[in-house]
Amino acid sequence: MWPVMAWKNAAAALASEGFIVTAFGGNTTRGYLLIGTKDSGDMTPRPIIVATEPNTPLSPGATAAYALVGFVRYGVNTTATGSAQDLYAAIYEK
Repeated sequence: MWPVMAWKNAAAALASEGFIVTAFGGNTTRGYLLIGTKDSGDMTPRPIIVATEPNTPLSPGATAAYALVGFVRYGVNTTATGSAQDLYAAIYEK
C-alpha cells in the first residue's frame, strides 16, 4: 500500500512529465494503482492538485476549475471524541 504522500509525489511526477492521470484506484488491502498517459514526446507539464483530507476533499480542485481524475477512500481516522472519520484522496488536473 502506498502512503498518501507517495500518491501525491507520483501524481506530481507524472504531471510534470506531461502525463495525464487516466486511472487511479485500489484499496488498503491490495494496494493502489496510478496510471498516466501522454502523447509520444510531449513533455508539457500538466497543472495538478492532490487533495488529502478528512471527509470529502472536493472543493480544492473544483473551485479552481480542475477536472477530478481520481478519488479514493484510503483509511479511517479516529477523532479526539472517538468517532470514525473517513480519509479521502482526490487528484485533479487541468
